[in-house]
Amino acid sequence: MDVIDLLCSWREKKRSRRGRSESEDGEKEKDKERRKQGLPRPHPAHVTVASRTLWFGRIPNNSIDEDIQRLLEDYGRAEKISIIPSRGCAYVVMGDRKTATKVLAKAADASIRGQRIKMAWAQPTGLKGEEWKEHCDADEGVARIPFDELPSDLLSLLEGAYLDLSTLPEHLSSVHTEPMLSKQLLETSVAKHLDDSTSVAPDS
Repeated sequence: MDVIDLLCSWREKKRSRRGRSESEDGEKEKDKERRKQGLPRPHPAHVTVASRTLWFGRIPNNSIDEDIQRLLEDYGRAEKISIIPSRGCAYVVMGDRKTATKVLAKAADASIRGQRIKMAWAQPTGLKGEEWKEHCDADEGVARIPFDELPSDLLSLLEGAYLDLSTLPEHLSSVHTEPMLSKQLLETSVAKHLDDSTSVAPDS
């Protein structure tokens, strides 16, 4: 191999190393941004659906919604609070995954009416079906659903959860966007509220 061949080979290796380095830097940046949003690393050929729902345990039996909202005042209001006095617990849905992660990070210091409480990720309503059970990771608060098992209605998974759009298969990523999903969720929530309101029997 002459000098010219050696030089060409060296340049090719250098370009290859640079390409790998840039690719690795790009992945690191994506991981960093994902961590900021409270999202774990994705799995190949799986869609990540992350819980926005938290379980509050060992809360006082006389706790009310305002007690929990007071605990959350540094993070914004909860989207939904469901207290179960008989179990001494509550399920709290935050507006987004990032906020829910921040709340959970402060679990060690959390108390209601002077009583220390516990916190953990809870399985969101949209993922309570038996078909999703094997895909759920309780510690990370996510479900990783294989592409070939995705339902036709993705919105059905998102009650109390967040869809990591970057994990969608290519044929879906172009038709599902954050604003569109937010709008659909809002419309669904309003429709459900109206249905619930009209189903209540009037006072006699």
